[in-house]
Amino acid sequence: MTRTTNKETMDFLTSIVGEEVRSIDEDLGNGYVRLAVSEAARRQAKQDIRSVESAVIELLRNARDAGADRIYVATTTHRNKRSLVILDDGEGIIEAMWESIFEPRVTSKLETMKHDEWGVHGRGMALYSIRENTESAHVAYSKIEAGSAIVVEIDTTKLNERTDQSSWPVVMHEDEVVALRGPHNIIRTIVEFVLAHPSIEVFFGSVPEIVATLREKRTADPRHEWIAASLASAEDAGELQDEAAVLGLTISERSAYRIISGQIRPVSSVNERLNDTTAKSPESAHRPPIDLEKDVRGLKISHEDLEAFRLDLEKAFDTLGEKYYLDLIDRVEISQTGESIKARFAFDKQ
Repeated sequence: MTRTTNKETMDFLTSIVGEEVRSIDEDLGNGYVRLAVSEAARRQAKQDIRSVESAVIELLRNARDAGADRIYVATTTHRNKRSLVILDDGEGIIEAMWESIFEPRVTSKLETMKHDEWGVHGRGMALYSIRENTESAHVAYSKIEAGSAIVVEIDTTKLNERTDQSSWPVVMHEDEVVALRGPHNIIRTIVEFVLAHPSIEVFFGSVPEIVATLREKRTADPRHEWIAASLASAEDAGELQDEAAVLGLTISERSAYRIISGQIRPVSSVNERLNDTTAKSPESAHRPPIDLEKDVRGLKISHEDLEAFRLDLEKAFDTLGEKYYLDLIDRVEISQTGESIKARFAFDKQ
C-alpha cells in the first residue's frame, strides 16, 4: 500500500480544481488547513475596508504619509456608483510602482509604521484592501516630488456608504475639546482627519469644483513641480478637459468652459471652513428666546425616506435628460428645512 503525503494530496487537488486550492498552504487533516499567505492577506483586506468612508480615510492617511501639504478629494456619484479621485502634492510614486503598490504587503515604510487615531498604518495593506473592496483602484498619474492622483471606482451596493452624504457635521465645543455631531459620512471623515492634522490643507468637492480649485491653488511649495500645473495653463475648454482627464478627473467640455469662464468657483479648504466655525465661541452665540406658544413639532423626514425620494428624482430626470441631452454630473442633493424640501440638480448638456 502506498502512503500519500499531505503535499502530494495538495498537488493532486490543485491539478483538478486549480486556483481555489492554491489558497491553502497545507492540509493539516481533520478539517483544518493552513492558509497561503496570499489568501490570508485577501481575507484580511476584506475586513480592513468596511465602507466608502473607511476607504476615504485610508487614502487620506496614504497621502499624509507621502508628505503631502495639500490633499484634494474629488467625488461624484450616479445611481449606485461613486467615483473618488485623491490628489496630493506629496513625494509621488515612481511609474514602475504604479501597479505594485496595490499588491499586499508592499510599502515604502520599512521602519516607520504608524499608529494613529485609525489604527496601524504602514503594513502595506491599505491600497490592496481598497482595490479588493472596490470595482477598481489605480494611479492615474504621478511624478516623483510632484504628487499623485489615485482614482477609485465604487459600487455602493457592495461597499456601503452613509445615506446622507450632503450634511456637514456640526462642530461642538465641550470643555475646550472640539466634538462633532452629525452623520458619519465622507465629509465628517475628512473633517476628523483635518482636526487630527491641521497642518495639512484638504479640499473637498465635486470633480468640476476640484479642477477649478487646482487651477488656482497649485502647490504649497513653489520649489516643487506639481502634477496639476498643466490645469492652470490650459487656455480653452478642450485643453482643460484633456489635461484633467490625465489626472483621472473626468469633466464635460461644458464644465470645462464654465470653469474657465469663472462660473464654477474654487472651493475653500475644509480647514478654512472649520476655522470659520470654531472662531465663533459658544459664549458669543446668543440663542433667540424660545416662543412657548409656537408649535415646534416640525416635520422630520428620515434619511432613508429622503434617499428613496432622491433616487426617484434621479430616475425622473433621466426622462428629461434624454429629451434635452442632459447628464447629471453629481447626485441630486436633497435637504429638508421646516416645511420645505429642496432638491438641487447639477447637470451638463451633452
